[in-house]
Amino acid sequence: MPILFKSKIRVLVKTLFTLLVIIGVYGSCKKEGVNSLLPVPVDSIQTINKWVLDSMMHYYYYSNSINSSISLNDNTDSYFKKLINPADRFSW
Repeated sequence: MPILFKSKIRVLVKTLFTLLVIIGVYGSCKKEGVNSLLPVPVDSIQTINKWVLDSMMHYYYYSNSINSSISLNDNTDSYFKKLINPADRFSW
């Protein structure tokens, strides 16, 4: 085999290997168990409240103390107030 062909094969194998490693790492970097615990919305208020809950689970400092079993049927303001931790004096 010519040397040029062997070097092209090596580059192709390295590229494919790198691509597989990147895909493997990217696919395994997920937060597990969060979405399986959250309720499924059926109307617009519940969709908004679910977005609030999802955002708080992701960004809120006290996210480990959020009670995700609160009903999504409340208006959004009261729903938010039920989610915040009593020790949090900075969230309105």
